[in-house]
Amino acid sequence: MADPATSAPLQPASIRAAHAKISQYLHRTPLVTSRTLSRIASSAHPEASLPIPKFNLYFKCENLQKIGAFKPRGAFHATVRLIETLGLDEVRRRGVVTHSSGNHAQALALAAHTFGIPAYIVMPRISTASKIAGTRAYTQHVIFSGSTSVEREEVVAKVQADTGAILVPPYDHPDIVLGQGTVALEMDEHRRRFDAVIAPIGGGGLLGGIATWYSDSPGTRVFGAEPSFQGADDAGRGVAQGKRIEAVKTLTIADGLRTPVGVVNWGIVSDRKNVEAFYSVTEDQIRSAMRLVFERIKLVVEPSGCDQVHLPLLSTLPADLQQSIQKYVRPADRLMSLASALLKYYFIHTQARIPWGQVRISRTPLPHGRPYWSPPPGWRSASQEGDAAAAGLEFNVTHQNGLVGLVGSGRGPSSTMTTQAQLDEWIDIFAEMFSARCRDEIRSAPAAAAPGTAAIIQARLRRFYALWALKEAYIKMVGEGLLAEWLTSLEFENDLKWTPGRLAVRDIRAVLDGRLVEGVQLALVAYEDDFLFATAMRGVVEPAGADTSWRRLDLGLDIRPCAEGRVVCVDRDLGLAEHTVGMIEQQTTGPTGPGAAAMAVQADVSVEADCKRVVDTALQRFGRVDILCNIVGIGGPPGNAVDVDMAQWARGMEVNVASMVMMAKYAIPAMLRNEIGNGEATTTTYRGCIVNMSSVAGIRGGTPSLLYPTSKGAVVNMTRAMAVHHAKDGIRVNCVCPGMVYTPMMYGAGGGMSAEAREARKNRSLLQVEGNGWDVGASVRFLAGDESRWITGECLVVDAGTTSGTSTQIPNSGAVGQPS
Repeated sequence: MADPATSAPLQPASIRAAHAKISQYLHRTPLVTSRTLSRIASSAHPEASLPIPKFNLYFKCENLQKIGAFKPRGAFHATVRLIETLGLDEVRRRGVVTHSSGNHAQALALAAHTFGIPAYIVMPRISTASKIAGTRAYTQHVIFSGSTSVEREEVVAKVQADTGAILVPPYDHPDIVLGQGTVALEMDEHRRRFDAVIAPIGGGGLLGGIATWYSDSPGTRVFGAEPSFQGADDAGRGVAQGKRIEAVKTLTIADGLRTPVGVVNWGIVSDRKNVEAFYSVTEDQIRSAMRLVFERIKLVVEPSGCDQVHLPLLSTLPADLQQSIQKYVRPADRLMSLASALLKYYFIHTQARIPWGQVRISRTPLPHGRPYWSPPPGWRSASQEGDAAAAGLEFNVTHQNGLVGLVGSGRGPSSTMTTQAQLDEWIDIFAEMFSARCRDEIRSAPAAAAPGTAAIIQARLRRFYALWALKEAYIKMVGEGLLAEWLTSLEFENDLKWTPGRLAVRDIRAVLDGRLVEGVQLALVAYEDDFLFATAMRGVVEPAGADTSWRRLDLGLDIRPCAEGRVVCVDRDLGLAEHTVGMIEQQTTGPTGPGAAAMAVQADVSVEADCKRVVDTALQRFGRVDILCNIVGIGGPPGNAVDVDMAQWARGMEVNVASMVMMAKYAIPAMLRNEIGNGEATTTTYRGCIVNMSSVAGIRGGTPSLLYPTSKGAVVNMTRAMAVHHAKDGIRVNCVCPGMVYTPMMYGAGGGMSAEAREARKNRSLLQVEGNGWDVGASVRFLAGDESRWITGECLVVDAGTTSGTSTQIPNSGAVGQPS
């Protein structure tokens, strides 16, 4: 990069000079306004007590700039300055290098391409496929790195050592700042004066440039906006602390704002005379703003400015699948493809009961190429018998977006179909698709809502689309065409009373020519009220069971926890908590990309202030608390009532019992903020759940010490009491009572447990099998999940049958009622 000492001073005149140098390479983007958004901004908040001034909002449409963002301004200015300083031949000989999540990458690649300069672009592996493709359109030298600034800079240094390329930083250089500041110059040329300007801040190049332009305009106040997710609000926090925050590690959807503020830019934006204040926004607020701008101004903007359309959980899928989804041009098609892919992974995840990151979906051989799940080595179905290898699963997911018309968007036949005659005509058009029985089922479907002709027609159209989707799923699974001769005789067994936003139906059986098709299971499920999905599976992993009613599949409540997981791991030893976080990230992420959101917190849960801090940290990081797992426990002092040390006794009760009360004291109010549903909607039927860790010692006693069984017995009855107290609030409370499992507490203390002791412990159980922490964890997961939504106040014993009876490994002579 050109020596900063040779750069023009950071003042408005330098921005005007920069604009003269680069304007020929840029689009002059429009400044637009919206009466609707201005009216919304000028409306009083329901909780506001002060009058709200009238706002006129203007939007500088840098999403219409080359590469879809403002970044070419800084990149072209920096490149032109290099050519002025070193000469074009020297810059071409050496080339340029930078690191970026996508926008500066594309911008510098474009600028270098314009002047015939080689460009080496370092991009995080998690960059969106569209931005990677955009960068590769201008340069073949794209090198991948980790996501943090430190990881990117390490790769850049290696590229520089190998090639001699000149670094053009993404934001932290005066030439970049002056180039970005030309945005504000053009804004003033559009309209003479603004009362306030708000700009996003990541590295600070744009906000620094805007603040520089308005530095001699006291009538215009400048503000910064940044995401709050995972500490991305480093600018505001840094100003509050009086120092620049040097590292940020966040996966906010505003991927252009995942970097810390640069050193040069910090000198500008940290000065209150330049930037008056910073405001942080949540991920949901960013999504809402994107949607509002799209709906009202018909502009598709990046999260950093308010990836084209938000694609939730895209990064949890394999890279090649992400790229395939991103190839669709229309946002609706991208969302549709993503939803279909997520549903494939969700069904395998739930059918096979394996972690999301371990799901591998391939294709059967051509010409059919059906989705196929191959079980990992050693995997066994719960219903599998013998030693034969587990069978794979052929399946497909299909959809009918005609349902969009059924939920009020005005598309599809429902917007014009109001009579039975119109419906009969519609059904007759597709007579080759349906048997007489299916056609009768469609024509006779009862209304699911209020009585009336319109409701009846809607219900019958839903039945039509449900049957259509099921047939399409089945034929895709078997690899036939829509006009297969047998298609008319394909029928389905189950009562398909599906309605948008309420139920999905599983355990649907296919009937062909009057005979049940064995080994095939179908299901219907809705995705966000917009699409009706059908799945067809051959080689069913697990029977679905008798319960045929599901809540509508909700991305946030159902799929996101499977794909991501959001966990706060608490321990007195921060290293142990961090080790657990590493295990979580390794298990849920794997090769499918980042998904887990876990953090480590050092705290002593026997200290009330620490308990409050843990809950506050969870709320700040994730915005909510859904599950509290009280796991902490110690063995406590040895001895009986005669010789126990009472000071150690008090400490043991404090750790084993009081800590759980104090964590619940602060977690329950946080859970009360969560919405609760009625069992039919998208929300869950409870606000939160607590799982306390007790022990079989708490229900049977019989240990050498008095403290441990006493404290664990207290946890059992505390659990029951808490369940009674908080059931009315929609909070479930249960506990797990493990037997003698082999955990780090056993093999880590005092040099570990002897082989003889382990064998004796194992033989006390009916199953004669040693348990471990994963066995207990599976029980906790069950009690914390929706599968246990009708369970509260229960103590789940996990002990291989130890407390259920006496082991059968007793000679007949020692058993009651047996002949000697």
